[in-house]
Amino acid sequence: RNDSITLLVFDDTIPENQHKKSLQIGRIFTEFPSEKIQIRYVAERGASEQMRMLDERVKVSELSHDLFSTSRNCIFLLKESDNTVIIDSRKRIRGQYNLNDMEDADRLVMQELNILFKRY
Repeated sequence: RNDSITLLVFDDTIPENQHKKSLQIGRIFTEFPSEKIQIRYVAERGASEQMRMLDERVKVSELSHDLFSTSRNCIFLLKESDNTVIIDSRKRIRGQYNLNDMEDADRLVMQELNILFKRY
């Protein structure tokens, strides 16, 4: 049985938001040290070096502007305010969140991931 979770975190090139996302990504790894979590940081080509060095477990995918926009807006249908998508092991979207917003990040970490990993 594969219980892995993938988080797609979309960049917005704003340094303050990148910092907030990196803090929340670190928090996720701290809260779930033994769970199978794959984090893919999705950015347009030329992503900042800071995001490349988040954590060796974070994979950075750089896309062209068009492919980035298509992925974010057409494939995952993210609202402008959201930047993170949870995908379960069966490739189903389980939620969309804004890691720049502490309340939304708490909902992702403390509720959704706990439920998905059956830690309640």
